[in-house]
Amino acid sequence: VTGVGLSAGGLFARPGGASAAERLVEGDRRARDLALFGRGLTGIRPRRDGWQLVRQDGAGLWQPEGAALRIEGARINWRIAGQSHLPGLTEPSPRDAPPIQIGPEGPSTPFSVGLDLGRDRLACAAPSGQELRCAAE
Repeated sequence: VTGVGLSAGGLFARPGGASAAERLVEGDRRARDLALFGRGLTGIRPRRDGWQLVRQDGAGLWQPEGAALRIEGARINWRIAGQSHLPGLTEPSPRDAPPIQIGPEGPSTPFSVGLDLGRDRLACAAPSGQELRCAAE
């Protein structure tokens, strides 16, 4: 399933770390696993420098799940449900639902993300209910 993301080879690879494609695909897989195995809503909050996984708690609040995924030095372009999305400058409230949501039975908000690191570009897309796949542009 991650073959497309990994086929980008060393694209955006950094010494001692996984490539941006691998990190993005793994973050999406983790969000889907959290929704399925936790039997609840999981979300992805786009950030200017990456994204943050969040989970809905018993009170209906959205809580961060682990550290934010950051892609340093990248220009990131988000499209969510067919619309351009610009992450805000301030942190959203736990009451604010994330724009990308993944349900426990697999439905999810379709999204795509483009990364630009100067000469290198990466395009990733997750159609509704499907995992994120990435390819070099």
